[in-house]
This record gives sequence, C-alpha cells and structure tokens, in this order.
Amino acid sequence: MSNESVFILGLPEAGKTTFLAALYYFLDSGQSKHFKLGELVGDQSYLSSIATKWANLEPVPRTSNTEQSEISITLVDNENRQSTLYFPDLSGETFQQQYIDRLMKKEHFDYIKKSSGIFVFINPKKVNDTTLISELNLKNHDDDIDFENIVERDPKTDPAQVQLIDLIQFVLEIKTNFQFKLFIIVSAYDTVLNINNKTKPETFIKDKLPLLWQFLTTNSRKYEIQYFGLSAQGGELDDQTLLDIDEPVDRIKIIDSNGKQDNDISKPIQQFIYDTKVSE
Repeated sequence: MSNESVFILGLPEAGKTTFLAALYYFLDSGQSKHFKLGELVGDQSYLSSIATKWANLEPVPRTSNTEQSEISITLVDNENRQSTLYFPDLSGETFQQQYIDRLMKKEHFDYIKKSSGIFVFINPKKVNDTTLISELNLKNHDDDIDFENIVERDPKTDPAQVQLIDLIQFVLEIKTNFQFKLFIIVSAYDTVLNINNKTKPETFIKDKLPLLWQFLTTNSRKYEIQYFGLSAQGGELDDQTLLDIDEPVDRIKIIDSNGKQDNDISKPIQQFIYDTKVSE
C-alpha cells in the first residue's frame, strides 16, 4: 500500500471543497471505474454532508468556518492495490492571510513537506483583471493624483495571479530536494467552455493569467505539471436544467490537458497515483 499525500491550495472560493464533495460522492456511490472507497479517516459526517449538499445542488459550505485538517481516503483499484490520500481541507482565507502576513503555519509547512502532490485550484470567476502599463496614460500623471486622499492598498485585492505565484513560491522554498507533482485545476470551467468550448486548461492560464503561466513554465524543472479544467456542478446552482439530470455525477465536466472531456472526477487522482497520461 502506498501513502500519498496531497496538499490542496487555493484562494477563497476557488472550488476546493466542492471538488472534495463531488469526489467523495463519486467514490462513495460506487460509480468510479478505477477505484473503490476504502478506509476513511477524519470527520465522515462532514464529507457526507458536503457530498449531499453537492448532489442536491445546494451551496457547499465554505471552509472558512469548517476547516478539516485531518482527512484521508484509502482508494482500492481494480487490482486490489491500495493508496491512501491525505486531503487537508483548508480555507482560502487561510492561504490569503499567509500571503498578507508572509507567515505560514507550522502544520501547513509539515503537510507540504510530506506531500508528493500539490493541487492548486483557480476559479476563473474570481480572477480580478489587471491594468497593463501600456494601458495607462502616464503623461502628466502626477497632476491627477490626489496625494492627500490616497487609499491604503488592500493586499486582498492584489491580482489573483500575483497571490498564487507567491503561495507556490512558498511551496518551492519548502520542497527543494526533489521534484513533485503539481496540478493546476481551473474550477467553474463551464464558464470558460461557454466562451470557447475548445479551450484547454493550460491555454486558459496562458491567455488569462500570463504572469502565472510564465512563472509555472520557467520553474517547470522543479515539478511535473498537469492542467485540468473542472466543472464539479456542471453550471450555476440556479440553473434549473441541472435538476433534470437524474444522476448528479453526470453533471461533472472534467477536461484534461489534451482537451478531452468526461465526468470522471478522479482523473487527477489517477494521474497523481499512477503517473500515467489519462488520455492520448
């Protein structure tokens, strides 16, 4: 049996808990073709609760008030091989505070140190746009500034890609001795597909978060990187057409790095455990 530790990272409302809810429902309902659910360590009532809310198209509680630092799931594959995955479900506010304070909790340090995979969640609806220098009118710019009423910068409003780069740099400072697996998961991907149904996850990052993409590409020798797009609900919670889908799992859309789409939310887990391409 292998014990694999996954550290889930993301800013507030990035989709981390919704992923965990949908994954648990998918496994617990026996609909995975690759895994059966084995031993569970942690608060099972918490997982059951968020999975039920997910299935019923109810808002999944954010982890700002319900952090679960000790969750592990044992998966049993078709050849009876077992892998135990550790998923600390930490709030996005925790990571954002880390960015603001430049401090990391020791328990987070320990999780990252022992983990062999980092899942970074990004919500495209929460990516705040930035203004390029070329778009600014810098001529006589000082004349337009009201120096007496300058509002102090709020770090929470810093561009999402700047905050994410900083959080990933924390990881790189800790994991200096070996290459690890890095998964970039763009959540709420139905919003991306509605604009361009052929957009691959990496292309979205490259086009919409170019600074982050450049950072990830430049440091790629330090990790094995994969990109995924994920729509765990299949659309907005108020989309009544989703209620017409009898099986909640059928709402899931996951897009791998090649642009192939299906509803197997365990694809990143397969890639993580077996280190094989999930599609050709």
